[in-house]
Amino acid sequence: MEMTAERLVATVGELPPVPDVAAKVMRMISDPDVSAKALQDVIMTDPSMTVNILKIANSALFGVKREVKTLTHAIMLMGFSAIRGVVLALATKKIFDRSQGFKHQLLWKNAISAASVSRFIAEQLIDHSKEEAFISGLLHNIGRVVMLKKFGDEYGELMERAYNDGAELNELELQKYGFSHSEVNYFILEKWNLHENMVNASRYYWQPEKAPDFCAKLAAVVGISVQFNASQGVGIYREGESKFEPSENYLQVLGCSPEQMNSVLALLWEKLATDQEMLSGL
Repeated sequence: MEMTAERLVATVGELPPVPDVAAKVMRMISDPDVSAKALQDVIMTDPSMTVNILKIANSALFGVKREVKTLTHAIMLMGFSAIRGVVLALATKKIFDRSQGFKHQLLWKNAISAASVSRFIAEQLIDHSKEEAFISGLLHNIGRVVMLKKFGDEYGELMERAYNDGAELNELELQKYGFSHSEVNYFILEKWNLHENMVNASRYYWQPEKAPDFCAKLAAVVGISVQFNASQGVGIYREGESKFEPSENYLQVLGCSPEQMNSVLALLWEKLATDQEMLSGL
């Protein structure tokens, strides 16, 4: 039977669901009446997650003058949206960490960079929430993790070709398997019951002009973050030109001029360094 992206996700067998604590937190934060105390009680059942949230709350990202010692304080300081993003990031990191291979670590570097860049650009340019952009960027290559697990060295060789020869990995995937990791993203995020904005942004980020109208700008933001990764040699990408210029199709979808985008990118560097220092330490 021919393999498809949907069948791959259904049969891979190694992809865990979103861990229970993360799933509960995501559901709870959707309730406008949820309290910080209720969130604390759930998060504290996962000691590793608790430690990491306190670590982030005390990082330079939040600029606190006094040590944050309690989870309730951390939740109030960071806000519910940030907590949801961090909880999902921690859950996602566990998936990347299930294999300690070098390629998985490179994919994680791509994920955290795309999350940071997407969040920042979204805040500057579009109406979608920073949280949606962060999560969409974070999960934009989760399909590659699954393909690497399923196809092993065969897929690893495609990654090496893309790195060494400058070939487009999406195109290599299509040629080899008849589908790309972005299609795999779609079915994974559907399986996790994430919002359709993020599900579709992860599917269409490299072709935002084909995305449904309601998420096209979010997809374009993620696509720009991935292009930024490539220009800077982050993770699976060989470093190219340090000067970064987003593709015209992304700018058209965003309704953004090159000058506007350059102004946004000029503000990016300091924020990016802070975010990635935080996320790399998870």
